[in-house]
Amino acid sequence: MAKSRVTIQLNYDAAKKQAQKLDEIADTLINVADQQLDGCFSQLQSQWKGENANAYVNKGKVVQGDIRTTASNVKNAAESIRKIAKRTYDAEMHAVRLAEMRNR
Repeated sequence: MAKSRVTIQLNYDAAKKQAQKLDEIADTLINVADQQLDGCFSQLQSQWKGENANAYVNKGKVVQGDIRTTASNVKNAAESIRKIAKRTYDAEMHAVRLAEMRNR
């Protein structure tokens, strides 16, 4: 059975909403990496001195980079969802218009 315009629009809106949620998750990850972890590292370095402290912070910086990479990947996934949803929406609406013209 063919989809109605309303169903197509609802599906498109749902996909955009999911992409927005992914963007929000990515923004949260970036906030954790850039603000919270940097603050944690600064506080740690002011309280803990020595070779082990530096090694711990360096490992933390690697994790911080991994979090940034994950956030970037999540943003890319959100953008892909938006692009695919738009293409699908356009194709389905075109099919609806063609069907409507044919049924006149």
